[in-house]
Formats: sequence, C-alpha cells, structure tokens
Amino acid sequence: MSRTETPIFVLLLLCSIVCAAGCAGTREAEVATEETNVLPEWVRIAVPERDGRSQFVGGVSVATDLAAGVEAADTDARSQIHQAATRRFTDAFNRCVQTSGVETTPMERLDVKNSISHEYGTTMSELARLDGSYHRPCDGEAGEDGPVCQVFALLSVGADEWDVVLAELLSNEKRRRADEGQDHLVDFLEFMMRAVREGPTEQGRKH
Repeated sequence: MSRTETPIFVLLLLCSIVCAAGCAGTREAEVATEETNVLPEWVRIAVPERDGRSQFVGGVSVATDLAAGVEAADTDARSQIHQAATRRFTDAFNRCVQTSGVETTPMERLDVKNSISHEYGTTMSELARLDGSYHRPCDGEAGEDGPVCQVFALLSVGADEWDVVLAELLSNEKRRRADEGQDHLVDFLEFMMRAVREGPTEQGRKH
C-alpha cells in the first residue's frame, strides 16, 4: 500500500466505525422505546371529571385475547360506576333522613333505599360510554389474537346525568308510594327530590 493510499484507507475505516456505532445506537433507542411502552395519561393520572363527563378506568391483567380483555376491563369500570351511584344515593338518602323531618320506620327506610339503590347503579352503569382502551400484548407484539397481559378501558357518563336519573327514579318511587297510600313516604320522597334539584352532590363528581 502506498503512502498516498494510507490516509484514505484510515479515513474510510474511521467512517465505517462511526456509522456502525451510530446504527447500533439507533437500534438500542428503538428497543428502549418498545420496552418503555408508556401508559396513556388517562391510565396514569386519575381524572374524576373531564369535559363535563365523569370518568372511570377499568383494568384487567392477562386475557386470552384483546376482545376478552377489553370486555373484562369494561365490566370492571361499569362495576365502579355502579358502586359510585350506590354510594351517591346512600349519602343523599341518609342526609335526607336526618333533615326531612318526616318520621319513617327502619323497615320503611330500608325498603325505599333498596328499591332505588340497585336500579340507580344499574342504570348509570348502562349509560356509560366506552371512550378508549389500551393494551399490552404478552409477547411484545401488536395483535388482537394473542394473549394480552394488561388491558385498560376508559368509560364516562355525563356529569349531569347523575341527578337526572336519580330524580326520575325518585319520581317513580313517589308515584308507587302514592298508589299504596303511604303519604308520609310520599312527603319524604318529595323532600329528597327537592334536595336533588338544588344541585349535584359531591359523590357523583368524586367517585
């Protein structure tokens, strides 16, 4: 090899080393990105309400496929909505029992509570809308047919629907009690309906 060719050879060798290092660095960055697989903001940060809708996130670990995983996560979120509605009604009911001034027996209170509470939870959970889902395949590859190791579902209901649905159920219960001649329970339900109309209670917004 001549003296003239030597610097050229060294220069080419250095370029090859730099290119190889650069390619390796790019591949490592890509792998790190796939392994990080950052969760959506709605999974990482709980936001009870956004854009006038109450939000709930359901999740499940390990499902046979994506469809089964989304269904399970959806069910989990709807169960949370059911529980939130039940708590909301129970809190409002107990406050009205203490402030209405209408005398009722423990059995009457339990009867009224049971006749509304479950239906309220069921109605609200059925009204919920699936706004999005996220999953992580177990094998690290995207797809719908293979097993998934994490699935999350974002559901929401209109923040104003909590009181609208509750007011309708209370109205139905009031008519039923009127037909049965239970005037004191009619008075209690009228009091509770007024309390609901005054404004949303905190439970619907803090699930």
